[in-house]
Amino acid sequence: MMLHDRIPINGRIKDARGFLVADAVFARTGIQEYTAAELGLPLSDGGKVLRIYRAPAEVFSDQSIATYAHLPVTDDHPGKDVTADNFKELAVGMTGPSVMRKDEGLAGKVVVSDAGAISKVEGGKQELSVGYSATLQMTPGQTPEGETYDGQMKDIRANHLAIVAMGRCGEQCRISDGCECGDCKSKASKGPKPMADTPALKAVLVDGISINTTDQGAQAIEKLQKQLTDAAAAKSLVDTKLAEEVTKVATKDAEIATLKKQLDDAKVTPAQMRDAARAYAKTVKQAKALSPDTTIGDDMDELSIRKAVVTAKLGDKAKSWNDAQIATSFDTLAAALKDEDLEAEATRDIVRDGLKSKDLSDAEKSANDAYAQMVKDMQSGQSKAAA
Repeated sequence: MMLHDRIPINGRIKDARGFLVADAVFARTGIQEYTAAELGLPLSDGGKVLRIYRAPAEVFSDQSIATYAHLPVTDDHPGKDVTADNFKELAVGMTGPSVMRKDEGLAGKVVVSDAGAISKVEGGKQELSVGYSATLQMTPGQTPEGETYDGQMKDIRANHLAIVAMGRCGEQCRISDGCECGDCKSKASKGPKPMADTPALKAVLVDGISINTTDQGAQAIEKLQKQLTDAAAAKSLVDTKLAEEVTKVATKDAEIATLKKQLDDAKVTPAQMRDAARAYAKTVKQAKALSPDTTIGDDMDELSIRKAVVTAKLGDKAKSWNDAQIATSFDTLAAALKDEDLEAEATRDIVRDGLKSKDLSDAEKSANDAYAQMVKDMQSGQSKAAA
């Protein structure tokens, strides 16, 4: 986490090279105020001001002090860490090699070597702000002097020292001309200034709630919101395709159920087959009795047989009748038949066709052959008589 504090530079001079060299206090102990957003705490508390304590043991530790020596000086905070890769681009000077404790702060030399930055300092931009990282322990407590705080900073490590218009440490951390007038001393005695360089907060709408955060926080939120929107769109597409597949499966299930019902309805029981055979045989017997000359083929169903008989009996006027009319006409004609007519027709079938040899025993076959020969002899005798 990169944090910023601001301090004045004192005893400012220019050396023979035109560099600005000054004494400065880089950091101090005690309590300073930060917004929750600056500390990276939950965005719902982004505008809340927190009191953070830096104990002398942390500020003056050897590890902390070492990071203030040869520290890059920048014109305002660059918004990122200063490294060897961007030093040439961002640095306008350096701190000296020696850093020491001075009262409740760390002090040392500041050298500003960039002409533009020197001009700004001479024009009044004279306060300093350290950019550093630290570990936060957000446990409330009291300083040895009895001041309350919301949390503490540990493991403080400086990264750069920025020249700013107004710093968090106020005029205590300032590039000055070494003025010791009463007015300056009076200003310094007032202690830290309000956080004039606290980053401007930007209102961002998250799930209908307005949240104040920094520009970087707003960018992060906008990125997350876009990712959520894209994820929701992708989920919606998957849900749509899934619904389509579910509909297809349901449609197939309905088709299968319908076909199964049709198959069940189409099943013919042995009794139904027997009744149908009897009805067909009866229709054939009636047709032969009504119209012996009508040819009845093996491929004809009952309706075809009835239509052939009705047409033979009634002529052309029956050709345009529908199935119901044909059935009614045939039943009317058949109703006039007597049992003996049907029996006579059965006998004629036997006389005309003979019994089928495959349906007879040997004795029955012999009797049938004798009967057939008798019929043949009778027919032959009638022919001779006629001659």
